[in-house]
Amino acid sequence: MYTLSHGSLKLDVSDQGGVIEGFWRDTTPLLRPGKKSGVATDASCFPLVPFANRVSGNRFVWQGREYQLQPNVEWDAHYLHGDGWLGEWQCVSHSDDSLCLVYEHRSGVYHYRVSQAFHLTADTLTVTLSVTNQGAETLPFGTGWHPYFPLSPQTRIQAQASGYWLEREQWLAGEFCEQLPQELDFNQPAPLPRQWVNNGFAGWNGQARIEQPQEGYAIIMETTPPAPCYF
Repeated sequence: MYTLSHGSLKLDVSDQGGVIEGFWRDTTPLLRPGKKSGVATDASCFPLVPFANRVSGNRFVWQGREYQLQPNVEWDAHYLHGDGWLGEWQCVSHSDDSLCLVYEHRSGVYHYRVSQAFHLTADTLTVTLSVTNQGAETLPFGTGWHPYFPLSPQTRIQAQASGYWLEREQWLAGEFCEQLPQELDFNQPAPLPRQWVNNGFAGWNGQARIEQPQEGYAIIMETTPPAPCYF
């Protein structure tokens, strides 16, 4: 476990899965505190690489060639969220407020090396993923994170969207709809609906805001470059 701190901010990161296990301002958790169990889904946030989510049928066609993926967890039929969250990362640098971990994967369809860098300042956490294809063939890549945030009846979120994908069986993206229902319209700060939500949203500008008025703070998130969609 690696601990970073700067002023009132503190961050815990584990090399198992390259996950964040906690992020606090003083004693207030800004992410859901991790259980430090070694299981990525119990953590505060985990990396998504070489891509996020699932591919229907575990297969895709790229530049005229078909590629077949294999399930990577017992509880899902898909190659889920890539490999980084399941692997052991190595530390290449560590200071009071910075950390860099690397992970290499050399089996199945994807062979790659990815670095994940964390840096704290007085009021900001910057996390960077950089991936290099080490395979013999050109392949599509995508990176991201799977964070878990505290939720209360007062929580409000704001993120631009112009449409969304319905969810179909096996948690896959379904039909695209241009009209956002009121309960899924977060273009202005709004509470989360009480029912299950697992949708992709298009037309994002790469900025999001989570307000926690009961705790007296808001989190502002930005992606560089702006991501075209969010889930």
